[in-house]
Amino acid sequence: MLLVGFAALIVLFVFANPRDVISHMAHAAPSWIAVASGLILVSTLLGACNSYVITQARGARSFRGFLRGYWVAWAVGLIVPGQIGDVVTLGVFLRRHGMALPASLGRVGTDKLISLFCSLLVASQLYRLGPQSWLQFAAGVAGILAAAMLALFYGMRWLPVVRASADRRRFLELIVGALREARALVVEKPQIVAFNVALSLLKIGVTGLSYVAVLRAIVATVPDAASVTIAAIGAGLVAYLPLSANGIGLVEAAGVNAFAPLGLGISAVLAMYVILRFLNLLLAWLPVGLTLIGETWTRQPK
Repeated sequence: MLLVGFAALIVLFVFANPRDVISHMAHAAPSWIAVASGLILVSTLLGACNSYVITQARGARSFRGFLRGYWVAWAVGLIVPGQIGDVVTLGVFLRRHGMALPASLGRVGTDKLISLFCSLLVASQLYRLGPQSWLQFAAGVAGILAAAMLALFYGMRWLPVVRASADRRRFLELIVGALREARALVVEKPQIVAFNVALSLLKIGVTGLSYVAVLRAIVATVPDAASVTIAAIGAGLVAYLPLSANGIGLVEAAGVNAFAPLGLGISAVLAMYVILRFLNLLLAWLPVGLTLIGETWTRQPK
């Protein structure tokens, strides 16, 4: 799957002018890159707060300890196909800290589904970017999927509490337990679900501003923040498909098409995505790597 993503990225670079892409990155304004880095960190902290609230809906654990696990999950999610790496990593982290695996996966999964729902809401506005038929179609599909997810969450109130029998497979018991936990959150803690939606939308807004900051670093004329956010989030939905590591190559391909109606060329869009991926990987993995090195050093016999 990693090869699929890199192959798609190489094809995009072939169609673009590699020299222009490199030139955009080489002449990027450091001040705006620093702003983008700060916005990525703010977005990550908002996501951590959101996950902390929903996973601790019926329990207590320090945010500092949770943030460490969330950061590792974020780092893993950047290199794993689809949007499953961070869910599993954070679920396992919570399991190691005393939460049953079905409960942890149910809560983290609910958080991920709410994030997807909010992203679909934003993507349903793709039609605003231009008159192209594919934008109208994509916006319609996103709107239908968002409505279906809303109906799913609302309908969970009437779903029966299913219990897996002892003779069923452990995987089925895990899925049933996760669904039961998700149902409990929706039914018993609707205020937390509503808070999660609001904070997810705020996180999307901050993420959109990070795209704006990188564009300001590499091009003279930048579209309005709302249009950039819609294009970025709409293209980013491709990452939910388990076709490449975190959608690499495929998200860029979708982004080239989504940003084209805004007057951005393929070279500028590719440079933007490369810079953003590098910043995300650096900000996610540098603390994780330093932590691992520090723990390894302290465990060595003296």
